[in-house]
This record gives sequence, C-alpha cells and structure tokens, in this order.
Amino acid sequence: MMSLSQPRALIEAWVTVLLAPIAWAVALGGLYSLTDETCARDGRLPMDALAAACLALTLLPAPIAWFRARHTPTDSNAGERARFLFNIAVGLSALFALVTLMTAVPIFLLDSCRT
Repeated sequence: MMSLSQPRALIEAWVTVLLAPIAWAVALGGLYSLTDETCARDGRLPMDALAAACLALTLLPAPIAWFRARHTPTDSNAGERARFLFNIAVGLSALFALVTLMTAVPIFLLDSCRT
C-alpha cells in the first residue's frame, strides 16, 4: 500500500475528493449554456449526453475511494489522513451525484425549450 506522503497517492486522494464537485459544476454550466442551442435545433442529444456523462463522473470516485479507504492502513498519521480523505470522497460523490441527478431531471423530463 502506498503512503499518502507519496505524490501518486496524494494526487489520487485529491482527485477522488474533487472529481464529483467539478463534474457537477461542469454539468451546471454546460447544461445552462446548451439550453438555447438545444431549443433552437430541437435536438436534446447534447444536453442528455452531457447530463449523463457528468452524472457518471460524479459516481466514478465512490467505488474507488471506498476500496482505498477500506485497504489503507491506519498505523500512521498519513494513513489516517488518507482514510479520512477517501471517506470524504465517498460522501461527496454520493452527495454530488444526487445534486447532479436533481439538476438533470428537468432535462430528461421536460421539453428542451421549457428547461
């Protein structure tokens, strides 16, 4: 197992923490910017694809962080910090997946000119 003091492990920990909020922010800005174009072209595929991709990106860190949190030794301060970061990543992934899903529900259910 890698120590959190190694650069690769530190990058992995922070990517799992930050990927879900960044994917939600991309969904929020991207879906807003695609609304007028989608209404004008009467095609919902770009909005549906962006919403689905961002939802998948918010869910991606959860299983990775869950596995890493369960297999990180806690015999040192670095191990405890790593486990804490991975547990935070699991929670953030679940939270932002729900928020992204709530953002995408109108996209999937309503007409593109009404969202």
